[in-house]
Amino acid sequence: MTLPRNDGWRRDLEDASVIIGLLAAKTPWKFKAAATPDEVRPDLEGIHPLENQSSMGSCQGFTITSCTERLYQIASGGAHEQLSNIFAYLASQRITGDQLYGRDSGSTISSGVQLSTQHGICPLELAPYPQPVRYPNARERQAILKQSNYAAGEPFKIRSSLGAVKSADHAIDLIGGGAVITIGMGWPPQIRDVDGRKTIVGPGGDNGGHAIAILGYKRDSTLIAHNSHGYWLDIEPSAFNRILRQRWTVAVGLSDMANPQPRDVSYLAKKIRNRVGNLPELFA
Repeated sequence: MTLPRNDGWRRDLEDASVIIGLLAAKTPWKFKAAATPDEVRPDLEGIHPLENQSSMGSCQGFTITSCTERLYQIASGGAHEQLSNIFAYLASQRITGDQLYGRDSGSTISSGVQLSTQHGICPLELAPYPQPVRYPNARERQAILKQSNYAAGEPFKIRSSLGAVKSADHAIDLIGGGAVITIGMGWPPQIRDVDGRKTIVGPGGDNGGHAIAILGYKRDSTLIAHNSHGYWLDIEPSAFNRILRQRWTVAVGLSDMANPQPRDVSYLAKKIRNRVGNLPELFA
């Protein structure tokens, strides 16, 4: 079998034992029973920033960082802490080992979740993303991954997996209850412009892999993802369900709580709207 071209998310190097464990976790029934908000809109709240990985294959690093930032925001009552994407990328690679670490060769969902649950991700000011964008050399990698940065990530650890995401409805139950989703998928999918937004309307082929963070949803059940190329990406529910059925897709729900239960996230939009007024739609 010919493996697909690697495009940042290294699905060919996923740790099968870790993925099986993550996907086997059970979503607590309370997430299904809880009343979810009509919408969860991190794209309109004005707190979750858009970021761009540029030419580096660091999409999974950006994705697990976005997931961690969002969970911290929900748990803290609206505070935002900018975390280090480059630390997340390199530390994820280091978990996989010599097959990836030491060159710009992508990373895996499994290593990102291991990093975020075992160590956390340090604040951005301790390890800024390289400008101009390039893969760090040996000396720079050593500085980024120094022990004090691992220690600085401890307050931002993700606590648990909520198992495999099974459908768009399941995704809404999770996100409406204060969870997030990290997903690795075939790339590029079928994307169209819908009302000024880049929108996934169907799955892609096996040309490559990309990781995105699903953080919200609209009133019509369209899912909202942070794409690390600098824009919000909508996903039609039917397209998401088809993506989940593809062989290579890995989609995991994550919670900041050791014993997960739904959180009330509706306060976020109200709190921020009261502070800054009604925010305009953010277009791709």
